[in-house]
Amino acid sequence: MQPAQERLARDLNTVDFRDLDVPLVNNWQAKLVRTGREAREGLYQQVPNPVRWTEVIQKLASLGVRRFIEVGAGSVLTGLVRSIDSSLEASKFGEAGDLDKVYAAIA
Repeated sequence: MQPAQERLARDLNTVDFRDLDVPLVNNWQAKLVRTGREAREGLYQQVPNPVRWTEVIQKLASLGVRRFIEVGAGSVLTGLVRSIDSSLEASKFGEAGDLDKVYAAIA
């Protein structure tokens, strides 16, 4: 993975990362990120490191996030969210027919 990480580093270094208006939780540490420097490092470190999905969802839930929307084909992550914490709401948005379900989930 190191060659891919090095190629990504070249691209990341050409982009100006600003501090985030909305914090995020990175996938490789399950850590809250607020600065542009942390966001850049998170993208770089995500390449060779495993995704800590369970810890990410638990961290978001501990911060008060109760609803999750999976964007894209399939619903694997929606199912994983529900299995991690059944009190969390999870919906998928992968095609136009899902839009009504998403609206209902965020209303």
